[in-house]
Amino acid sequence: MVNTTQSKLSSKDTAKLCAEYFLCGFKDAFAWPSSLITIYGNKDDVIYAPFVTDTIVALTYQLFWVYPIFLLSFVLNAMWYQEIADHAYQIHHGQPVNSQWTYNRALRLIADEIYRAILFMNYLFFATTIYILPIVGPIISFIYFCWIYAYYSFEYKWVNRGWKLEQRIQYFEEKWAYFAGFGFTFTILTFFVDQFLSAGVFALFFPLYIIMANNASPMPRKDERARFSSSMPYRLPVFWVARKLNDKIITCFS
Repeated sequence: MVNTTQSKLSSKDTAKLCAEYFLCGFKDAFAWPSSLITIYGNKDDVIYAPFVTDTIVALTYQLFWVYPIFLLSFVLNAMWYQEIADHAYQIHHGQPVNSQWTYNRALRLIADEIYRAILFMNYLFFATTIYILPIVGPIISFIYFCWIYAYYSFEYKWVNRGWKLEQRIQYFEEKWAYFAGFGFTFTILTFFVDQFLSAGVFALFFPLYIIMANNASPMPRKDERARFSSSMPYRLPVFWVARKLNDKIITCFS
C-alpha cells in the first residue's frame, strides 16, 4: 500500500513554499488580457459600460483634481463594482448563491455589514498609523495594504458564493502569502503617491482586479496544511488587531 501521508517540511522549505504562493498570487494579478477579454469580449454591456464610464470618471477626477468629482466617482464606483463583480462571477462560475432577497436575510446582511464596516475601519486605522514607526512601520503598512487590496478584490467572489464574513476571513488568513502577492502590484501603484492620485488609480484599476480575482485559484490547497513547519503559521492572523479593536468598540456600546 502506498503511503499518502505528507511529511512535514523544514522551516526553510516552508518559507520557500510561502514564497512560491506569493509569486503565484503576483502572477495571477497580471492576468490583464483575460480581464480585458471579459470586459470587451462579452456581448452584454453590463460590464463594458460601467468600466468605460468608471474609467472616464477616474480620469476626469485626476484631471480636474476637485473634491466633488472625488466624492461622485466613489459613489458611482460602489455601484459599478458590484455590477462588474456579479457579471464576472456569472461568466466564470454561474449564478451567485445569494440571488434571492428575503426580509430575514436583509436584516442579517445589515448587521454583518455594520460589523464589517467597523472591522475594516479598524484595519485601515492600524495599517495607516503603523506607518509612523521608524524603519519597520512603512514596511508593515505596505504589507497590510497588499492584503486589504487583495481582500477587496476577492470579497465580491466570496459573497457571491454565499460565504459568511468569518468564512471569508479564515480563507484569507490561510492563504496569506498568496494574497500578499496578489495585492503587491496594486499597492505599488497606490502606496507611494499622494492620497488623491492614489484614489484615482484605485478607481481605475480596481475593476480589473475584481475580474482577475474571479478567475484566480488562491494557494495553498487544504491538503498542504500538514506539510507546514510548526515555526511557520499556516493561518496568519492578519485581522487580529482589527478584531481586537472591534471587540473593544462592541464592549463599549453593549
